[in-house]
Amino acid sequence: MTTPRNHTPIVRALDLEWARLRRRHDRGRIEAWPGLVADARCAAALRTAIDDATDLDHVVDATNRADHRRNPENVNESSVGSDPDAVLAALVEVAHHDGLAGRVVVQRILPAVITASYRWIDDSPERTLDHALGACWIAIADFDPGRRRRNIAASLTSDVVWIAFRRPMRRRGAGEVPVDERAFVRRADLAPPSHPLVDLARTVRE
Repeated sequence: MTTPRNHTPIVRALDLEWARLRRRHDRGRIEAWPGLVADARCAAALRTAIDDATDLDHVVDATNRADHRRNPENVNESSVGSDPDAVLAALVEVAHHDGLAGRVVVQRILPAVITASYRWIDDSPERTLDHALGACWIAIADFDPGRRRRNIAASLTSDVVWIAFRRPMRRRGAGEVPVDERAFVRRADLAPPSHPLVDLARTVRE
């Protein structure tokens, strides 16, 4: 799995957190996750991924279609565990009950979220990534894997961009009040307001 570059303090903190979580976790807690998944196929896919994993990085890799293409010898096409979208859909559902599963999903989409955030960076890359990373959790909580079953990682990344960047811009645009262009012409003809002291001097002269 590709580790995101250490762009900002919050990303570095996430990397350190993941280095701790990926090996130091309650195995029994993770093995209970498939029981929280309503869809039998997704639950079986997650069970296969967990049984084959020695750490959480392996669970993340099980959600990555590109990793399966790079390592075809590890993929059993007849196995439900060979469907990364089914594994990721299961993790998104479990994330509604267990924050650790949500953290696995965040780790899966983090590189794509950082890349997608580049075009929105203003004067503060750290603030931009803070918005994006906060939006990750909202996107996961709102995501319905039953309605969007394919390309889940890309869909989550798109949701993050919408929540963090596109929706706020649309709201700002909706708050703008259109003005008739002729109003600017009329206002331009008006003399600028004078200072009270200038008015007083004019009155005294008169």
